[in-house]
Amino acid sequence: IGIFSAILMVLYLIAAMTNITPITYLIYSPATAFVGAIPFLFITTKIPKKGTVLLFAIVPLLYFLLLAGTEGMIVAAFFVVFAIIAELILGNDRKNFKRITVSYIVFAMWNAIGGQFRLFATTDSYLEYAKNLGLSEVYIDFLRSQANYFTWAIVILGSVVTAVIGIYLSRLIFKKHLTKAGIL
Repeated sequence: IGIFSAILMVLYLIAAMTNITPITYLIYSPATAFVGAIPFLFITTKIPKKGTVLLFAIVPLLYFLLLAGTEGMIVAAFFVVFAIIAELILGNDRKNFKRITVSYIVFAMWNAIGGQFRLFATTDSYLEYAKNLGLSEVYIDFLRSQANYFTWAIVILGSVVTAVIGIYLSRLIFKKHLTKAGIL
C-alpha cells in the first residue's frame, strides 16, 4: 500500500504540472482524478481489506501536512474526509466494481472540492496567498475572472467524468495485462 501511495503522490505531482499556466490551472483537479485511478483500483482489488483506502491516503496526506504549508493543511483535511467517505462506501464488498467506482469518484473529489475550496469560496484571501507565493498579476487576474461557482461546478463535474474514465481504463488495463499475468 505504501508503494502505491507513493506512486499516487508522484502521479499527483505530475498532474500538478497543469498549474503552470492560468488556462490549464482548472484542469488540475480533473487530471488528479484521472491519474489516481490505476493505483486506487489496484490497491482496492489486490488488498480487499478494511482500512486500505485510509492507508493508501497516508503519503499524500503527509505531503500536504508537512510540505504544503497552511494551504496544505486545508487540503489535507478535505483529503482525509474524502478518504474516510470512500472507505465507508467500500464497506465489506470490495469486489463489486460499481462500488469501487463510486468510492473512487468520492476519493477523487478531494482536489475538485477541497483543493479548489479557497479559490472559489474565499477568493480574495486565496488570491492574496497566491500573490505572496509570487504568482504573476496575469495569472492572478485570470484566476479572479474564473473564481465563480459555475466554474467550480464545471471543475467538479470534469473531475467526476475523468475519475470514471480513469477507473474504466484502469479496469481495461487490468483485464488485459494483469489478469493474464496472474497478478490479479
